[in-house]
Amino acid sequence: MDAVSEVLEAFEGEAVPVRANFASSSSLAMLLTRGVHADLFLSANEEWVDRVEDSVSVKCERKNLLGNALVLIAPIDSPLQVEQLAELSSPVIRRIAMADPFSVPAGIYARELLQEAGLWKELESRIAATADVRRALALVEQGAADVGVVYATDADISDGVKVLLELPASKTRVIYPLLRIENAGQDPAVKALFDYFDGEVAHRIFKQHGFQVLREGHQEQGIGN
Repeated sequence: MDAVSEVLEAFEGEAVPVRANFASSSSLAMLLTRGVHADLFLSANEEWVDRVEDSVSVKCERKNLLGNALVLIAPIDSPLQVEQLAELSSPVIRRIAMADPFSVPAGIYARELLQEAGLWKELESRIAATADVRRALALVEQGAADVGVVYATDADISDGVKVLLELPASKTRVIYPLLRIENAGQDPAVKALFDYFDGEVAHRIFKQHGFQVLREGHQEQGIGN
């Protein structure tokens, strides 16, 4: 995640080195539930964080840090116009890129949204599932998919796609919880980084990348596209 990299770079300016792993939420969560060590876990899905928190025998500190939205995208030169979700049923839309709809948060959210709209069964055979959101974005950029469902923040960074439609929120909000796993003898810098993610510098960086910053469970501002 570009925004997280910028936050870590700013934090490391205080001479505290950090090792980060930017694999998918599901992959990281499975590693953590199997006992792989980590101090902090930031995920785009509350359920994966729940699993990690339930699997460890030590105390955890948790906060809902960020919010996001899903958007429907197409290649920048595509003539497609989509004004409502039901139009995905059109036969001209043959391939829909999204992150894995059963394990990756962005894909899970997209599947839930399509299910709520009564479109999932009809569209499932057209889904091009990828290992993460950036690969779904790449398929659309390359013209290998007619449309794709990605986070608004991912669409923002690409010059190769255009946003056709901001998708309505599903019953499950796109929330990014941050978890601190309190391991024995933990370096005080871990707590400092946990707090830094919710501080002024990090908030500014996250807003610049189009995220919602959540404070005490309340949305501070909307998504920018």
